[in-house]
Amino acid sequence: MPTSGLVITAKQPESLEAIIEFLATEPSIEAAPPVGVRVPLVVDTSDKTEDKRIWEWLHRLPGVAAVDVAFIYLGEPASIAPQPLEPLS
Repeated sequence: MPTSGLVITAKQPESLEAIIEFLATEPSIEAAPPVGVRVPLVVDTSDKTEDKRIWEWLHRLPGVAAVDVAFIYLGEPASIAPQPLEPLS
């Protein structure tokens, strides 16, 4: 289950209202309040195909200048256990 932290940048502040309305129609997207012309998002999808569909859809939204990636989590393989970090000296 991919989870992405993204930031959409609007072309102009006037575009934000329409962008936020579009985002509200997509159930896999949770949008935070805008900061300037940027809107932070969390996208939770069922698989990589759905994640790609959302990514392409976001780029096509009217008024969107850019979609930037803050983080992507694709899930850990079951065979890899997290290892403790060594203390910094």
